[in-house]
Amino acid sequence: MQDFILFKNLLLKILPLYLITLVGYISGRFLEIDRKSIALVIMYIFAPVVFFTGIVHGNIPLKNLTISAFVFATCAILALIFLGLGSLIWKDSTKNILALCSSSGNMGYFGIPVGLAIFGPKSLGTLIMAMLGIIIFQNTVAFFIAANGKYNFIKSLQRTLLVPNIYAVVLAFWLNSFIDFKNLEGFWAQTFKLAKDFTGAYSILGMLIVGFGLSQIKRVSIDKKAFLFLLLSLIAKFVAFPLLTYLFILVDKSNFHLFNNRIYDILLMLSLAPIPTNAVVIASTLKLNTDMISIAVLVSNIFALFLIPLLLVIIN
Repeated sequence: MQDFILFKNLLLKILPLYLITLVGYISGRFLEIDRKSIALVIMYIFAPVVFFTGIVHGNIPLKNLTISAFVFATCAILALIFLGLGSLIWKDSTKNILALCSSSGNMGYFGIPVGLAIFGPKSLGTLIMAMLGIIIFQNTVAFFIAANGKYNFIKSLQRTLLVPNIYAVVLAFWLNSFIDFKNLEGFWAQTFKLAKDFTGAYSILGMLIVGFGLSQIKRVSIDKKAFLFLLLSLIAKFVAFPLLTYLFILVDKSNFHLFNNRIYDILLMLSLAPIPTNAVVIASTLKLNTDMISIAVLVSNIFALFLIPLLLVIIN
């Protein structure tokens, strides 16, 4: 009975975020919304401010970059595993699409809002470090696999260096070493207070972007190939990813003691983040088949709604 109550409470925390996604979906269907422009505003204005304020307000130590390294390594391992598995089944670009879907989680637009709803503002630092790991992964390993050698190392490196969040993190760690942001006065105190309000706006805009992305799915048709792709991508996302994360936690608990129980819980929650709508954008940019990814994105978002509170009930 207590487990059911906990599950219900967690679900009630997540459902309002899905209502925002529904608003985004309806808006994307019936209004002429420029999704790309909104995404650019989030990436180049809101996200850097959220990353910066999250680190300095939470006084996040530099050692927490190990969270970014862990997320990057987990994604890279899964990408290589499912690229190899896909190569045994398909000889075309489907294997590359599978690797992209299997290893990428929507940690930014989905993971941060859901994490804040469940764990509260104190979790923002950990969520940011995890997001940094997946940003680097998506712009390096994931891009290489999806492009299948179409773009060279220099171009991928340039894409990574253009992501402003990386510079926001570096600046935050640097300034945090000699400025006490909790005791600012006057103009700077008010500015910093306003900057912290960006977090709530980022969460809302992020869930709206998920809805906008889902609204772009024009056709849903599942043949044998699409069904197998969907099955493998869901197994990767909701079985392999959490299991690999849990394996790391067991190793860390018994040997390294890098993180505490709260960070373990957040990492497990993030391991169930759905396939990002950005995967459709990447595949479309590279002129790959987007139909199967669109279906996987839609189904994974539905699964995540129930699996995240269920996992947290099991943890507790």
